[in-house]
Amino acid sequence: MSEKKCQSLFIYLKEYGIMILVLEGEFMEKHELSKLLEDFNRRINSLEVSLNVNKLKKEYNDLLLLQSAEGFWNNVGEAQKVIKEANQINAKIEGFLSLKESYDAASELFQIVDEFAEDDYLTLVEEVKRIAEELDSFEILVLLSGKYDGNNCIFELQAGAGGTESMDWCMMLYRMYLRYFTKKGYTYQLLDIQHGEEAGLKSVSMLVKGDMAYGYLKAEDGVHRLVRISPFDSNKRRHTSFVACLVIPEIEDGGDIEINDEDIRVDVFLLVAQVRRQGQSFS
Repeated sequence: MSEKKCQSLFIYLKEYGIMILVLEGEFMEKHELSKLLEDFNRRINSLEVSLNVNKLKKEYNDLLLLQSAEGFWNNVGEAQKVIKEANQINAKIEGFLSLKESYDAASELFQIVDEFAEDDYLTLVEEVKRIAEELDSFEILVLLSGKYDGNNCIFELQAGAGGTESMDWCMMLYRMYLRYFTKKGYTYQLLDIQHGEEAGLKSVSMLVKGDMAYGYLKAEDGVHRLVRISPFDSNKRRHTSFVACLVIPEIEDGGDIEINDEDIRVDVFLLVAQVRRQGQSFS
């Protein structure tokens, strides 16, 4: 049997009128596709309400008008913020419209597809799987609506208790996150790195740049623990290692800070020698 046939095998149970699709180890019947499409419809409708697409379109158009205004580039920093905000809003609008269009097309195909037509049915199943992945990713994007979620971030790893074990764990996490940055299309700038005496890293600090970098990485903040048989222990004992991860949003412009006079306290201190020279007692 060919590789293609192994990956996509149709079993026809004619006496029951049932067709089962075996696709990469997953069984999927037509009624299961129907349930998935119903779930997609519910989730897409919920997204439409929570996003308020019409409001987003208005905000996007207002930002476009602002970009075309005279003197827009007089302040480069503010101009870049406006463009970034417009791109983020447009990404949500385009993402939602693309999902809705894909769902409508899949629903129409579901109504007319013959489950015993292998090529058409495979096309529908692959399309449903693609929509499921895109819908999951888009829902996460919509959830990232915090004040600093769209910012770049400072990402730090610090080896904790455990000596060489923790330093090795720190290096493992460092390599893992670098691969994740590459996968997400992020760039990073190494700010500081301290290597361990025997192996691994004591600490590392990076500036991670990319769309929604802080939003996606803020959940990594905290202490990461690893329990394993130590490769550095000749007795092959189990060790627990800890690495602290700190994720801080990059604040490009904090704005003007106002301090009220009543919030200011002035304390005056005199050196002991100076007090004595002035002939005053010191207690």
